[in-house]
Amino acid sequence: MTVTIVKKPSLITDILIYIIQDHFPNFILKIYDPHFLEMLIKNENITDIILIDVDIDKDITFLIQHYKNLNRKVMIWTGSIYNYKLIDFFRLNLDAYLYHKMEEEELINAIKMVLKDEKYVHPQLAFILLNDYYQFVNIQFKKPAKLLTTREWEILELLTQGYKNDEIAQKLSLSVKTVKNHVNSILKKLGVKDRTNAVIKAFRHRWFY
Repeated sequence: MTVTIVKKPSLITDILIYIIQDHFPNFILKIYDPHFLEMLIKNENITDIILIDVDIDKDITFLIQHYKNLNRKVMIWTGSIYNYKLIDFFRLNLDAYLYHKMEEEELINAIKMVLKDEKYVHPQLAFILLNDYYQFVNIQFKKPAKLLTTREWEILELLTQGYKNDEIAQKLSLSVKTVKNHVNSILKKLGVKDRTNAVIKAFRHRWFY
């Protein structure tokens, strides 16, 4: 399994590489500086997954399209939820949308999901991207009131906004344990295995925007 990373040299890049090598030792990593994108395509680098940092002052749409045409897995990485290009990238239906504040466990889970042909969107990005999209199309469906309790709907909405359990607990004046119990109940009722898929399902059904 060959993974190509297109990202500027930095401490974050080094940490990213270390985490991937540590948890996926069979991966062959190829690192490219964004300034040499032409070289990347010219070399016809054969890769299974490409992870691209989109926070660069270059048009990387051609690179994304190139690897999509080759049926490769394409993941993007951003350090800003206010990147004006995110909506366009979201509409490309890529395999993963990563956020630089994601925890190590979230990164590992994202890669595992992509390997299983599943999609991953970091909750913080899901809120921004899908919120903007549904405001654009001006569509919102009513939430099925009996599916979740009032408190569970409240917590699910906070999940779509990227809140973590301890932050939800603080905001709603609940214990972290109580929040965890509510989250587990939400996952069970929605028929999903993790909070990321709960957020995706909520936006897919347009319960929030």
